[in-house]
Amino acid sequence: MSTMRPQNTLSLPPDVVGAIFQFLKPAGVLDAAPTAKAWAEAGESKLVWDGLVAQTVDTAVRDVLAVGEAKRNDAKADAAVRNALERCDQKSNKWAAKNPYLASAKARAWYAIGVALPPITAAVVAEVLPYRCVISLDRRVYDCT
Repeated sequence: MSTMRPQNTLSLPPDVVGAIFQFLKPAGVLDAAPTAKAWAEAGESKLVWDGLVAQTVDTAVRDVLAVGEAKRNDAKADAAVRNALERCDQKSNKWAAKNPYLASAKARAWYAIGVALPPITAAVVAEVLPYRCVISLDRRVYDCT
């Protein structure tokens, strides 16, 4: 006598789940991750978090450039985004090396976004816009010109 097993009605490949997660904000990934095993795995994925960090850094740098009346989309803005991404990655890797139990992709991403990004954004934008007074205070970036 055979017993019927319930069929898994929704089974998406990991790359599809990862692509879906790219449309969420970082907090949305944390909210969605506990809903299913595949989603939990995606919520820990380096590819998902690398994409979210890149998107968050890009938006932050370009938004601050726009406030400083610089172009959001030109060679200087693109270089500023690359510079900020590289600095965020370096800082989060140094932090993870000091805290190996917090070295997951998710933890490094949260460090890059929540701790490293504001002062790095201020520094990078100050390099691009030396005529503006840009500061980082309480994890936010302000144009005090």
